[in-house]
Amino acid sequence: MPVKLSICIPTYNRAKFLPELLDSIISQANDEIEIVISDNASTDNTKEIVNEYKKKFNRITYFCWDKNMGADRNFLKVVELADGEYCWLMGSDDRIEAGAINNILDFLNKNITGISLNRYLYDFNFKKILQEKPVGGRIISKDLVFNNLDEIISLFFDYFGYISGQVVNKKLWDEVISETGSKIEEYYNAYVHVYIISKMIIKKPFWGYISKQSVSCRSGNDSFLLELKSPYKRLELDIIGYEKILNDLFGKKSKLYKKLNKTIATVHVKSHLYNIKFFNPLSLVEFKIIRICFNYYKNIPFFWFFLLPLALTPTFILYFIRFIYRLTLKRFIKI
Repeated sequence: MPVKLSICIPTYNRAKFLPELLDSIISQANDEIEIVISDNASTDNTKEIVNEYKKKFNRITYFCWDKNMGADRNFLKVVELADGEYCWLMGSDDRIEAGAINNILDFLNKNITGISLNRYLYDFNFKKILQEKPVGGRIISKDLVFNNLDEIISLFFDYFGYISGQVVNKKLWDEVISETGSKIEEYYNAYVHVYIISKMIIKKPFWGYISKQSVSCRSGNDSFLLELKSPYKRLELDIIGYEKILNDLFGKKSKLYKKLNKTIATVHVKSHLYNIKFFNPLSLVEFKIIRICFNYYKNIPFFWFFLLPLALTPTFILYFIRFIYRLTLKRFIKI
């Protein structure tokens, strides 16, 4: 039977988490499913674990680089290796929810460009579900297919960064890479997949959304943060990576650019800045943060009324404000 859905797992030193993910896939896989793993030269026992799982499930393709090629090349490689009509990109420390595969296979009969999948956000140990804003910033309570480019990009652009929440048409994916050529390397900023998916939608604006949670995301395990060893560098990665894609695809004067650059500031940059303030001493990186935020967001009121005060406020005062907020206003106001 032809492969309908390839579950594509780029990984690096995630042997500790792979078994839970692979178990969650194999427990509901059928003849239309394959698993593809591209290993970015892991130094742990990833290869041995994959070999054990090959004994349980014979449709596993495993590739290992000779050296770490960076996340973006690994994202591209894992899809390149896939034989499926569609590819479900999957973070190697996440897991899929029961029934997700059948739900996706049913949805793929619509011949769509791809799907964004709702998720559960968990703590590091998958013990507690955490609160987060809904995908696209609004509650979508039923499965839908969108065919308006502006609406698709407005709703899902920043969520495309979460690889485990995206299923893509492999033929269209390959077409974008072929048309982009060597220029694709300009987007090796941890978000090459966001660029490709956005280009796919420009070519064919026919994008689905499955409202039932299909995947569980493990928080507190950001591989880029660990690799960069700097919360400032992680923040910079988001700001520059997303902005370049928006600028190149839509232009700085477009409504989509202005709207989504604001979304990146109010969601991603805000979150990173909180993490930096509460979990790391600012000291020498304080000016860097203010400067890069000013360069990209000076025309957005949110920078002046939230990001700048947050960056300048001493951490002990923020702790006090958060303590009071949790005691009094949390039930009424979501910060």
